Amino acid sequence: MKDINNYEMVEIVVPASSTNQRIFFLDQPKLRNTALTGIETFSVGNIATAPSGNPVVNEALFAGTYLVLVDVVSSEEKMFQLPLPTLRRLHDQTGSEQYVTNLIGFNGMKVNYSKSYVYISNPASIAAQVESFCFGIFYVPLPQSTR
Repeated sequence: MKDINNYEMVEIVVPASSTNQRIFFLDQPKLRNTALTGIETFSVGNIATAPSGNPVVNEALFAGTYLVLVDVVSSEEKMFQLPLPTLRRLHDQTGSEQYVTNLIGFNGMKVNYSKSYVYISNPASIAAQVESFCFGIFYVPLPQSTR
C-alpha cells in the first residue's frame, strides 16, 4: 500500500461528437511545482459522473485511449501512448464486487499538463454528448530549490 500525500482529481472534457484524436489537459496551476508519484484513471464502470457533473467516458472510448505526458524540463513526451486501461485501479469482478490493484508509480516526473494529452485511437467511439476522462493525480510538492 502506498501512502497518499497529495491528490488532485483532474478532468479532460471531450466535446460531443468530436473528431479530434488529441484532447489536451487544461493548465493545472495547483500541479505546476509538483512531482508526479502516481496516476489512476476511472471508467464509467467505476464512477458515473465527473466532478463537473459530466458523465464519465464510455467503455469503448476508454479502452481505445492512450495517455501522453510531457516533461517540464525536456519538453519531451516521456510517457508516450500509455494505454489508459493500465492505469485503472478499481475493477469490477462480478458486477457487484470490486477490487483494487496497486498504483503504478511515476518516480517524481515533472509534468507539463497543458502540453500533455490523451490520444483517441478511434474518434468514432466519442459519444454524441459531452463526456469526461477522470484522472487521479498523486503528487508531492517540489522544494523551492528544484522548481
